[in-house]
Amino acid sequence: PKRLSILILLLIIIIMTTIQTKKKTPQSFWTTPIPGLTILTAMALWLIVTTVVPLVFVEQVPNALGLSLLFFNNLNILISACEIALGWNITFVRRDYAAHRRPRYGTARWRGVAAYLTTPLSLSTLGHGETWAVMWSTYALWDPSYQNRESFGFFVDVGNGWSSIPTCVLWNVVILLGLLPQSSLGNHLWLLCGVMGCATYWQVLYG
Repeated sequence: PKRLSILILLLIIIIMTTIQTKKKTPQSFWTTPIPGLTILTAMALWLIVTTVVPLVFVEQVPNALGLSLLFFNNLNILISACEIALGWNITFVRRDYAAHRRPRYGTARWRGVAAYLTTPLSLSTLGHGETWAVMWSTYALWDPSYQNRESFGFFVDVGNGWSSIPTCVLWNVVILLGLLPQSSLGNHLWLLCGVMGCATYWQVLYG
């Protein structure tokens, strides 16, 4: 569709402009916190950009169930990315929990949550794995197994992170674009997507 092509072109222009700007601007531009951008507002922006913005570019807006699944899938993609960050940064999570989170917030866990959600973000920290891995050193105030690389909780959540994203993306594409053909083959593909979705949502619920 024409609008989708325009969106892709705009994204390419933004990326190229960002790369050129990075070469010309001082390092402080990337390390200075962005006013109003915190962990919480970054999460909210992600959900808005991935759930609301695509509706402008589709021919038919999904029904209430489709919108609910779209929102849940995008939230799950975000959490899955954080679970992948947990796997890559488990040594940092364990160190942050032992040296900072537990001594400071061990008896005031909700203050620890508030401190994390209101952490200011800059362009350099927004996409940094350790930024999102702190979610788990904070959650470990309730369940210390998340800072233990040998625990069940660690393996289940990291596994969820790697396996959930492809199915969530597939479902989002089908919900928004309805690309599957209305034919015998299309009916089988719809069934396949449904089965994969059931398996994924069961995995998320169980994990």
